[in-house]
Amino acid sequence: MWGSGTVLGGRYALAELLGGGAMGEVWRAEDRVLERSVAVKILLALAVGRCQVRRAVSA
Repeated sequence: MWGSGTVLGGRYALAELLGGGAMGEVWRAEDRVLERSVAVKILLALAVGRCQVRRAVSA
């Protein structure tokens, strides 16, 4: 799905996968605008869908 070198939003270049779980992944990335390293969390669509269902049921 994602890989090293993938650019998100024309700004964040993914460099290294730091970790992941059921909800998503965390990557070390380079912010091309501010020219510094940042952490980017990518939420997986399936996990986001489950959260929305849980909120709807509990509301």
